Amino acid sequence: MPKSYLNINDFSKGINNVKNRRDLSSGEAVEIVNFDLSNRGELKPRGKFNELTDGDSLDFDGTSTGVFTASVNPGYGLHYFEYDDETAVAGFSLPGKSPSGDTQIGTAGNAIGTDFLDDGTSSGYYIGFLARSDQQPTTQISFPVSSWIAISASTGLLTHVNNNFLNDILNSSFPIKISVSGTSSNNGIFTVLGATQTNSALSPGETCHFIANYGGDEVKIKLNTANALLMRIEENLAHEAIEAGTTVTFKRIGVQDDVALLLGNADDNKIDVFRASTNPVKTVDVIDMETIATSSTYPNWVFYSANGATRVADGNRLNASKPKWYGYIKRDMFFAAESGATSNIDSFISYSVESNLYAENNDLAKPTVGAYIASGSIDGSVEFNKTDGLGWSISVAESDDTGLWEAKTYEFACTFIYDGNQESLLHTMSNTFTATGLKKLLLNVYANHNPSSASSRYANRISGGRVYIRESGSSDDWSLLIDISIKDGARSSLLGNYNQWVQDSSTAGSAGDHHFRITDPTNTTLGNRGTVYWQLELEAPNLDTYASLNGFSQSTKQISFGQLGAGYSTAVIANRRAFVANVKYDEGGSGSNDGLTEFSSFGDRIMFSEIGKYDTFPNLNFIEASKGDAENYVSLESFADRILAYKQRTMQVINVSSASPASWYIEDTVYSAGVKYPYSVCKGELGIVWANSNGVYYYNGSDTRRVNDGKISDEEWASFGGQQLSLGYISDSNQVMIMQDVDQARHAYIYDIRTGSFTYAKDLAPNAFNDSITNGSSFVPVLTNFVNDSSGRLIVGYDVRSSELAGESNDSVVFTPYDISPKTHKTYKIETGDYDLGTPSLVKKFYKLYIHYQHSASVVVPAANVYYQINQSGTWVAFNSGSLTQANGVYKTAVFSPSSPVQCQSIAFKIDIEEGTNGWDTESKIYINDMQAQYRTIGNKDAVAG
Repeated sequence: MPKSYLNINDFSKGINNVKNRRDLSSGEAVEIVNFDLSNRGELKPRGKFNELTDGDSLDFDGTSTGVFTASVNPGYGLHYFEYDDETAVAGFSLPGKSPSGDTQIGTAGNAIGTDFLDDGTSSGYYIGFLARSDQQPTTQISFPVSSWIAISASTGLLTHVNNNFLNDILNSSFPIKISVSGTSSNNGIFTVLGATQTNSALSPGETCHFIANYGGDEVKIKLNTANALLMRIEENLAHEAIEAGTTVTFKRIGVQDDVALLLGNADDNKIDVFRASTNPVKTVDVIDMETIATSSTYPNWVFYSANGATRVADGNRLNASKPKWYGYIKRDMFFAAESGATSNIDSFISYSVESNLYAENNDLAKPTVGAYIASGSIDGSVEFNKTDGLGWSISVAESDDTGLWEAKTYEFACTFIYDGNQESLLHTMSNTFTATGLKKLLLNVYANHNPSSASSRYANRISGGRVYIRESGSSDDWSLLIDISIKDGARSSLLGNYNQWVQDSSTAGSAGDHHFRITDPTNTTLGNRGTVYWQLELEAPNLDTYASLNGFSQSTKQISFGQLGAGYSTAVIANRRAFVANVKYDEGGSGSNDGLTEFSSFGDRIMFSEIGKYDTFPNLNFIEASKGDAENYVSLESFADRILAYKQRTMQVINVSSASPASWYIEDTVYSAGVKYPYSVCKGELGIVWANSNGVYYYNGSDTRRVNDGKISDEEWASFGGQQLSLGYISDSNQVMIMQDVDQARHAYIYDIRTGSFTYAKDLAPNAFNDSITNGSSFVPVLTNFVNDSSGRLIVGYDVRSSELAGESNDSVVFTPYDISPKTHKTYKIETGDYDLGTPSLVKKFYKLYIHYQHSASVVVPAANVYYQINQSGTWVAFNSGSLTQANGVYKTAVFSPSSPVQCQSIAFKIDIEEGTNGWDTESKIYINDMQAQYRTIGNKDAVAG
């Protein structure tokens, strides 16, 4: 009979070591190692994690994360989130130089520079801050009265290596933003409205009066400091010459997307932060959860992000810690009319929380002070003594106009509002008010905000508050009396306009500068404190109540996780709510302000926030789907209006598609599909994948399947899956990485969601057993959890511990992304099924194997690495001749032959390129497009039994 050919050109179904190798279908193989199947019909080299260890392996918009001095709690601690920042684009920074001799700013006759600084990058710049002056500059500057920042040697500024968007600041599109840090009086974000320079033609030793008389001070440049820069600032500044350590950073104006990467540090149980837009990009100990833990009970950090902020708690029930909020805030407080005038009154922003990320408490604390003050007692003191940044005080009086208020004695309660929409619990205010009835009420509200006093300032997240009223001693609903904006003032109805704050101060610079009331803003003299100047009035009780505005009862005892000792073990965002599970919660409502905690652990409870209020968890907002089943929730994930809730042994699918929690229900319960660790679950575009000691599971939005069934044998999975499995989603290829052990990471399976196939990835963990770098030959990394950034990149952090990998110090943590593009490896393996060519009873004579391949390295892969096995004998025989020579970027065909034609009933093939086998020790990119076996069926010759 003529010769025939067996084509092996489909590998897309991946590994199958369950079936007998002769029963494998087309596209399956017994073993596939370090090949990627994403190109159907081709085996290509899998990707790699970036191997750089110097901190440049991961960057965001060109800004490298660097190496963190920290330690990893295996499987935990890494979180990525995005936010909008008004000044987010990384600009360039100028270092300050300490003044000496006649360099100081702000004293008559002194100059801002005595040295010639070509670029300022080595020795720093002389920088001065000039306060607003009533006197107009007398020389070449014709700008309005302003504050100024003076910088020596601006030629260097214009040629600064990092100045990639302000190539000529004098021709820039103003305004621009600058960020100042390290000063005594002028830290913050400032707006540059314009700039001017000194005469560039100065001769050595000449003096130039830049501003000869500026509020009694002389600003001059001398001794070769031509081209010094003077920038006009919109905000107020204080006179100040800087010391070394001050930094001025130039940034674009406008809202920009920014990113933050958070790392839980097991050395001190705090969270360090990388931000692409800041200088420096790394900041340690940013979030302190005040964790109380032992050396063996590291925090199991749990993160969730929404609305430009992330929340973090400790899922380790053995620890006590305080959940925190970390997010973007830019808030103006008290836009107020200046005090003490009857005309031409200026308004000003009393205080601004500068554009930045802040770590804040997350207890949504209610006010702790607040009082009703009788109108006759108002004196500029007593009404503010009950606020101090911790509450509000009010006054109420009856007007002469007819109203609908009944003759009763009334009591009051006040709240804070956080982030614009999250209202605290109620604080009952001291004192009551008795109305004679049928009159309108006149109202006033008082606030004391002293930003320089930690005990007398409103928290950064507070955007306002409310005051409520009801009959004293009753259980009536609390009815809205006053709605407060911390910036815009107050109003007596949600439909009305805000009445502006008025500064209450008898002496400029006194504590009264921080006192604010609501009175006539066109007359701010102290005499207008009386009721005749009050702007707020209310004809009848509002229909809005605390319950109607918030969606939960006014008797609710607790609404947040923010107290020391509170926490949860897992969290997820779904349908504009936050869901947390396995909670430690003060259900009795002792609260963070009471100094008491009465926490209970609810391992089988899922709690959910109010819609769009991701920190508000009223104590009755919970699901207990299977209480008392001796299991606790470990992980939550969401997909297609479903919450997948994982316990140790079971997984529940909870349908949360309805806007009403009363209509939520358990759609499915899958037994033996739970997880031990939250990092054993990952979400992708096409569904959710997770793994445990029983196998790998996939939920596609409608059903759950164990996808390793019929693919990976129970014995094989038992040896692999009994570890601390960690999963990461490779978005570019819709694949999932299943890392065997986060504590000693090396090998992994890759599951392709689209094809349902598995391949094995040897030494996939970053730099695992990488002998190409110092101390890498036996290195085994300790991994954080995996995260994906906004572009889908899979990122992980790893701890070098005591290895001093590539010269990095002990306890260094490196971040690295996974790159799916083909990379070099030292190990490749493909073991085919056993082919009987459709006639198992007939004998065939096998002649040659043709392999269509690429091989990037110059070292030849010999015939000794290519094998055949006949009749499932269990014995692999190396080919006698043939080789894979270098074929970098182009396909070649190699021919492998046995020493003589082989008679067989069936045949299988194997390419086994392993480091240390047959002297192989070479990194290469090897592709296999197809294999073709040449054979002849020998007439009707039957195979011999035995």
